[in-house]
Amino acid sequence: MARKNGENPVKPLSGKAALGFETDGRAYLYYPLTAEQDYQQPQSRCSVERLFAVRITPRAPAFIVARYLLLSIFTYLSYWFDKRKAQAGRWRTPESTLQFMSLLGGWPGALLAQRYLRHKSQKRSFLWQFWFTVVLNLAALLYLSQKLGF
Repeated sequence: MARKNGENPVKPLSGKAALGFETDGRAYLYYPLTAEQDYQQPQSRCSVERLFAVRITPRAPAFIVARYLLLSIFTYLSYWFDKRKAQAGRWRTPESTLQFMSLLGGWPGALLAQRYLRHKSQKRSFLWQFWFTVVLNLAALLYLSQKLGF
């Protein structure tokens, strides 16, 4: 094919930049069908992704985000009421109830309450159980995310 006014007779298939060189007075252009980043495996950005060999994406359904938010608020308030009852010397919320709320998904609120209210943050047996519920909850969320595809 002859060139007119320096036009390129080869049309790109993918819109990607051409790889070209010239030798013996002839120009050679190669248009890749895919870009290099399209076929490279993206590197995991966090250790959780590398540990569990999953890709964490911000595609969680709104109902899951809403559920965690509502349960966290409810759990935070439960910790707050329990602290108030403890200060007043009244009947308190059982630890098993607080742990169960954490297991259901309210652990972010429980963690905030432990940090900011300084409630249930010293008792080692409670903390071990709390972190166990966090791991169980995250494992269940990971399992569901793979099953439901989000």
